[in-house]
Amino acid sequence: MSKYTELKKNFLGIRSLLRHFFIYGDMSRSKMPNKASVRSFDDDLRRIKSWLKDIVKFKSVNGEKRYSVCVDPSDVESNPFFETYKYKSFTDKDVNLHFLLLNILKNRELSVNEISDEICRLSGKAEYETNTIRNKLNEYVELGLLKLYKKNKNYYYKLEKTGINDLLKHNKHLMEAVKFFGSIAPIPIVSGYILDKTDLSEKSGISFRHQFLANCLDDIIIIDLLKAMQSDSFVEITNDSPNTHKITKNKVFPFKILVSLNTCRSYIMGYSTRFENFSFFRIDYIKEVKILEKANEAEDLKQAFNKALPYCYMLNMDNTRKIENIEMTLSIDEEKEKHILRKLKQETRGGTVEKTAPNTFVYKRKLYNTQEIMPWVKSFVGNIISIKGDNQKDIDCFYEDIEKMANIYE
Repeated sequence: MSKYTELKKNFLGIRSLLRHFFIYGDMSRSKMPNKASVRSFDDDLRRIKSWLKDIVKFKSVNGEKRYSVCVDPSDVESNPFFETYKYKSFTDKDVNLHFLLLNILKNRELSVNEISDEICRLSGKAEYETNTIRNKLNEYVELGLLKLYKKNKNYYYKLEKTGINDLLKHNKHLMEAVKFFGSIAPIPIVSGYILDKTDLSEKSGISFRHQFLANCLDDIIIIDLLKAMQSDSFVEITNDSPNTHKITKNKVFPFKILVSLNTCRSYIMGYSTRFENFSFFRIDYIKEVKILEKANEAEDLKQAFNKALPYCYMLNMDNTRKIENIEMTLSIDEEKEKHILRKLKQETRGGTVEKTAPNTFVYKRKLYNTQEIMPWVKSFVGNIISIKGDNQKDIDCFYEDIEKMANIYE
């Protein structure tokens, strides 16, 4: 029987449970995901309690404990979910090698063979192969911890000088920027690691009315997607629908990561070989990402994507569809309804706004699916003079909805 530990080898395994605790706030043994054992649930629950401490709450319903994570975003200095990334498991050899390398390279520049000899001297035995040491050194070079350079036909390693601690110590305004980054930017866990190195005794002057704390749980997925995008590689996306609990796999060439302004959900936009077309995937539904081979047709796919993107309003990028036009004429009082005019101009999403007469404006847009834009169009009810377009069916549906709503108030 394996011994319990707070450390977790696979973060993806606990990510789903953390999301249930925070978003749905009603997790119990009886609601465990399929294939999860009672023992694994209890162990993961114990870990979450230890990591997040007082913000884990429970209530009894019909004799069963139901757990949730309750936190007011305006009351926390940094995202509490940052803590969950600090408990990845490791072996004793990993830890020993880490500190041996840092100790050996302190104020010195050495080759792989010299480092290997020094490790043998300090540990008293040949515990690590040279290739293992070289791989770890190169990993640290990639992470920016070490610097590799060539001298007299040999390669040497030395510690990379980082002044982040001194920089933050003498620049408090920069610390405010780091805290702000940790609340609004993609991959905010970077901010969490920096804040760990500093004194947080002073309360930040930044607070948020709405903050999407659970988004940082998607960072582990986003990082793999960014790596694939950087190397022009395909990825295998394992998608787990919370509604059907059906797991599907798709081979995708990723283009962009987009964040919805309405829901703050993150999506990966890419070319799906399964559907042979552009597709969107919700990142919080993605269970795992596996980076595959490089795409030989990467440039062709990028060109096709850039050509189709201007006609995408929300999630529809089916470039086999005929492009549709929509034109909306509005009456907006430029003095009394400045906020409506500002909303119109800020939310064009690739459309154009033209003033055709005093207090009269025309919005035009080309897109693949007129139906996707209609919820936004409805937000201007009361200002709309007319709507014209190629998809008359969707436009007629809009007028029917308005008529039904008017009848309710008669």
